[in-house]
Amino acid sequence: MRLGCAEDESFGRCEYSPAAETERTVRLNHDVLNLVTSVIGAIELRMLTAHDVRRALVQVAAGNSSRTVTLAHNALTRALRHAEANRHVTRNVAALVDTPMGQPGRPSKALTAEQAAAVLKAAEDSRLGAYVVLCLMTGIRTEEARALRWDHVNLDARSIAVWRSVRLGGDTKTSKSRRTLGLPQAVVEALREHRVRQGRGEGGRRRTVAFGRQARARLELSRLDAAQAHPESIVPYGITWPGSRPS
Repeated sequence: MRLGCAEDESFGRCEYSPAAETERTVRLNHDVLNLVTSVIGAIELRMLTAHDVRRALVQVAAGNSSRTVTLAHNALTRALRHAEANRHVTRNVAALVDTPMGQPGRPSKALTAEQAAAVLKAAEDSRLGAYVVLCLMTGIRTEEARALRWDHVNLDARSIAVWRSVRLGGDTKTSKSRRTLGLPQAVVEALREHRVRQGRGEGGRRRTVAFGRQARARLELSRLDAAQAHPESIVPYGITWPGSRPS
């Protein structure tokens, strides 16, 4: 048996995550694993060595970013773990190899602290205001914020329980993603105002925080370059831009 990503091979389909895993993530794992199998795919699994894995990863690193190399190494390690569990190999040789450094990635598109402050200012009078404040100041994934329910929000204790997302099946990205987050006072105030505004609307008080539809609306950001409107985080502020893909 050889390592591969053929769609008709259960071992090579790269579907190592739960059913809630998105199609995009499955395709990403498929693509990065192909980078490795193009180098060592012809080797019989039982003959594969740590040297072969290291050689393949070094070749991947020569033309790809460190993130891509890490993803490729992780995908290969999971694939061989699957093979080991099914007795196709006696040892996961990918787990014995350190991930080599790849090429520099694209320049960071992270907001500066000044830009983040401008986003918060621009969102003050927007119906997206509470959503923006929550995402920017807590680091919650946008897919989690859009699924937030009021019974998971405790404004008196200044915390939210992150148990759901808008992913298929409603689960969070991983089981470890289920967590309780403390809320800064600015977020508490924004959510209180949002709940009052929501209670005044048609149908009265809702069970959900109802960010889902609002999050699809376009927020006008004065004087912010459009190319900078989709960063994922600000380091070390832990700020995320609503609409960026989750980490």
